[in-house]
Amino acid sequence: MFKLPVDVDESSISKLSTNSERADLIRQCDLIIWDEISTVSKRLLEIFNNLLQDICRSSKIFGGKAIIFAGDFRQIQTVCIVIRNLSFDHGLVNGTKLIIKKISKFILEAIVPGRTDTVFIPRIMFKFTVGSLGLEMIRRQFPIKLAYALTINKSQGQTLDCVGIDLRSDVFSHGQLYVALGRIRNSENLRILLPSERIISGIPFTKNIVIKDLIK
Repeated sequence: MFKLPVDVDESSISKLSTNSERADLIRQCDLIIWDEISTVSKRLLEIFNNLLQDICRSSKIFGGKAIIFAGDFRQIQTVCIVIRNLSFDHGLVNGTKLIIKKISKFILEAIVPGRTDTVFIPRIMFKFTVGSLGLEMIRRQFPIKLAYALTINKSQGQTLDCVGIDLRSDVFSHGQLYVALGRIRNSENLRILLPSERIISGIPFTKNIVIKDLIK
């Protein structure tokens, strides 16, 4: 319907003419439903948005059309973060990201993004205290958690393709802003979330903390 490209890169565009009958149908429709959205790349959505803006002659997102995106996000790969130092030799330390490939009762089979080797994560013992009486409990579990986001400190030493930084709360230590901004390979793939009062005359700004005695 929309003649979107199959192989997508930065130069890809839709082949649908804005003067075609299909374009007329799109202009007349009130609602567009797109299923399996969890398998679609960001770039393809940008192409779709640009197409609708051209067809509808509107700068509004998706040309002002009502869009429903549907899909099962459980189908995408699960990204976890290691929460204990397991092996310095294999790079499995606190903060390492993992893509889980297989789950069994006692072992997780995973890969580290950017690497081709398979790593195995065992269950380990965790000790914690319950209640005001100081009762100590021991639990055996996998030393990982879902990684929807990372703190700036956890991201230190990593290089990422796409980064979104939430700076609605200011950084609070020396070098923290530098660490956050330095994780990205290409600055074009960096997005920063700031409160509206930090945007003046269209120019965003944020606070930085520098302890001058540390850089003398």
